[in-house]
Amino acid sequence: ALYKQAVSPFGLDLSATAIVEKAAGHLLVALAAVFMERSVRARILADLASEDSSRLLSSFRCVLKGVCEGEVLLDSTCKFVGRTECLEQLLGLAPEELTSRA
Repeated sequence: ALYKQAVSPFGLDLSATAIVEKAAGHLLVALAAVFMERSVRARILADLASEDSSRLLSSFRCVLKGVCEGEVLLDSTCKFVGRTECLEQLLGLAPEELTSRA
């Protein structure tokens, strides 16, 4: 063989190809770790935001029940969101009648 492979005193392969392969492997592991950490962090933040919004809505409804006769939650198109028992009782309408008027 005309090509002689460079070997360190510790028996490690020091050829350019081996060094590039090892560096690429380490880079892939590092990138996978960064990707996993960011995905887990994003998931945790989304869960916390969801819990906070649910808690906020629940607290808001408790406050409204203390000061108002009833509450209605509307979406961005002013449609009723969820059941509206208080409004049904205040207006004396059945749930179906109320939904048809929304």
